[in-house]
Formats: sequence, structure tokens, C-alpha cells
Amino acid sequence: MKRLLLVDDDVDCLKALGSRLRFAFRETGLTVDTAESASTGVILAHTFTYDAVIVDLVMPGTTGTAFIQQLKQIQPAVPIIVISGREPTEQTEKNGRLSALAFFPKPIDYSALRAVLRSLLVPADMGHAA
Repeated sequence: MKRLLLVDDDVDCLKALGSRLRFAFRETGLTVDTAESASTGVILAHTFTYDAVIVDLVMPGTTGTAFIQQLKQIQPAVPIIVISGREPTEQTEKNGRLSALAFFPKPIDYSALRAVLRSLLVPADMGHAA
């Protein structure tokens, strides 16, 4: 079974995106864990092994960039997808992109996000499922 971590301080986005992804990948048995803060995301990353992580770049407290640095120490090979609702500074965006497989501004192009996730989460023989 595949497992995805979604980290975003925007609770509405977290719930909506989590629900859409659970539905889109329902045939694969995808588990979507959600975290409303980077610190909760770090705890979950210590608890579970993830096949992919989606993280908001701009969050209060521990930023998405700091979370990515911590995550890379816990799960160095996990693919990371960065999302952001605000225009990140050039340096923040550069730092986030260095470790990220993809970057999506909010509102998220859901079809493009789903395509990236499909390549990570769906075996070739199940390619039609999501």
C-alpha cells in the first residue's frame, strides 16, 4: 500500500486536497496522512515511510523549506512536491525547488499534480486506475 503525506497550514486546502487525492487514487489503496504544521509532519515522517510528500512552502512557525531539510534527514529518498499560496521570495523558492520533484502555485493545477503523483504511486500495470 502506498502512503502520501500532505503538510499545509491552510486547513481548508488540506481537507479538500486530501479528500480529492484519496478519491482519485482509491483503487491503489493510497493512504493520505495530513498535517496542519511542519512539526506534525516531522512526527508523522518519523512514524511512517512515505512514497511522496506534498508540502506548503510558506507556513507560520517552521517553514516548508525547514520542514524539507528535516524530512531529508529522516527519509532522504522521498519525492517531495512543493505547493505555495503566496509568491515565495526568490531564495525561498530556490531552496524549496532544490529538493522538490515539482512546484505548484495555488490554486493547484490538480490534473498536473495528479499526473506527477500517478508516476510515483501507481504501478505501470495499474496506470489506468487514477
